[in-house]
Amino acid sequence: MDFEIYHGRTEVFDLTITANAVVINLTGKTLQFSVKRDVTDTTALLEKDTTDGIVVTNAAAGQARVTLETSDTGLLDNREHVVVYDVHLVDGTADYQVLTGRLIVHPTIGEFGT
Repeated sequence: MDFEIYHGRTEVFDLTITANAVVINLTGKTLQFSVKRDVTDTTALLEKDTTDGIVVTNAAAGQARVTLETSDTGLLDNREHVVVYDVHLVDGTADYQVLTGRLIVHPTIGEFGT
């Protein structure tokens, strides 16, 4: 799943976490969201988790909301970028990649952070 955002703007994504088309109950689990320039990069440009930037909105329905603040979306220079992201579900010691895609960052025309 790809997302399109604008540089320097707050962006919100609503996610439903599934495995093999079955909703995963998120009760007691942690979600991690990371953005990299390329899938081969070892260092993330941005990371969010359920303690900072991800809120589980309906655990039984596998629903969560990721919020990227203006400071997050302004990490790249103000031009078109295509970067990659993934979402991991952590359940105890198990770590599952549950979602991947492209994050398309559009430049902002006008004042930064509006």
